[in-house]
Amino acid sequence: MGLPVTQPSSRTTRGGEGHDDPSHFALISPGLGGGVGQIKLMETGSPIPRDRVMLNYSYFSGVPIGTGNLNVNRFTPGFEKTFFEGSSSIEVRVPMAITAASTFVHDEISSIDSTDYQFGNLTFFLKSLLYRDETFALSAGGGLVLPTAANTVMLSEFNGRNHTDLIIRNESIHLMPFLGGTYTPNDRFFSQSMVQVDFSANGNPVSVESISPQFPFGEGGPLKRIGSLNDATFLYASVATGYWLHRAPVGSSRLTGIAPIAELHYNRSLQPTDSVTIPNSGFTYYLRGQTIGSRASDIEVINAVIGLTILADDNKSLTAAYTVPLGGGLDMQFTGEFRVLFNWYFGGPTNRQTRVQF
Repeated sequence: MGLPVTQPSSRTTRGGEGHDDPSHFALISPGLGGGVGQIKLMETGSPIPRDRVMLNYSYFSGVPIGTGNLNVNRFTPGFEKTFFEGSSSIEVRVPMAITAASTFVHDEISSIDSTDYQFGNLTFFLKSLLYRDETFALSAGGGLVLPTAANTVMLSEFNGRNHTDLIIRNESIHLMPFLGGTYTPNDRFFSQSMVQVDFSANGNPVSVESISPQFPFGEGGPLKRIGSLNDATFLYASVATGYWLHRAPVGSSRLTGIAPIAELHYNRSLQPTDSVTIPNSGFTYYLRGQTIGSRASDIEVINAVIGLTILADDNKSLTAAYTVPLGGGLDMQFTGEFRVLFNWYFGGPTNRQTRVQF
């Protein structure tokens, strides 16, 4: 568990007479789910195909959105259904959050609404077993992330009304292939590991307010596209382990399992992040020459997770865990994450591989 809510946010400077200038402010990448964030398979998932309904809640503290560190409450309902006699599955996750507003007035960036409801990018995962025995299982597949989150929109006030200065449109489709496996040598110990790559198939168009004969300073002129921001390709590598301290036969007790868990997640960029520079002429005067985004490289974040899973009736589980960043400096995307996950399994009895809880 533990995923940055966004990639390191794009940043731009603003200046100009008559405009508040807080030096820098963050623009959330809509291609990465905006203020809701990107979802990866290892978050509340397993490489093993399973039949389940899930609900995940995450509280992220210290998320660097806007000019300060905000708190984000994310809710992710979803379901997974197997086919081909349980050897494959398709999974759907629907992320949403109480987070920073995707539309804001730039002169009020220091007081950006941090309690706005935002819908994230709808995410699908396809999993297929490559090999399986009683101890080891290997699978492969991929994720598809659709651009259903809101655009990032920056407004300003002119003549008593708000108009649009800048739009980053959420149009990128992300592909996320993975390879993963589980190791369950007995009915007590379990572990899993996974490697996943996240890359975008296309960019997010950037449009900025231009000048016109009626509006020589650009206030109220039409929007013109100046380029496209491409989300950086990322590598996600994770390993997790747990041990059933308590296991009871089905029917003997409602409480059929208790297991502490531990996880380690490594996230690294495989290419620099992208940027677009606004031309020095033809656009709103206080945005001319400014750069949207950044050319950051070697982004690296390591997160550690500890938690506890409770299993009831062998088909319902509740997991509580806490995530702590171990490093990253300016790359850190939160200072801590508290997570609660509920799973209800259907479609037949679980076994020591399918009941692995992460």
